[in-house]
Amino acid sequence: MMRDHGLKRQRESEIAMGDAPEGDFRKAMRTLASAVSIVSTAHDDRRFGMTATAVCSLSMQPPTLLVCVNQSTSLHHPLLSAGRFCINILHADQDELARTFGRKGMDRDSPDDSGAEVNILRFSDLPAR
Repeated sequence: MMRDHGLKRQRESEIAMGDAPEGDFRKAMRTLASAVSIVSTAHDDRRFGMTATAVCSLSMQPPTLLVCVNQSTSLHHPLLSAGRFCINILHADQDELARTFGRKGMDRDSPDDSGAEVNILRFSDLPAR
């Protein structure tokens, strides 16, 4: 009998989450801690980049990452077309850089030319890229 009661509460909880207002969901997700990265690529002699938190490792052999990029972003088409990209994992104190790449319509070219040989944005002084 106890099991049935717990299952009933679980079902009620699932229904409640499905009915949660979008604003409540966004607010809850903002409290979820995750690394902040800049994903960048180059296509047709232009560089593109965006701030991302939807980046995670999938395997060590071969080294594989999963990056989620919404189809409506300006990075989506160039990323698929270029076939290569860079993931820059940011330090906690690089919030201004994250905000810059999180804005719509920004010129995101970097003065740092360490990625010039492939024309992909790479930033120095990062924990990983």
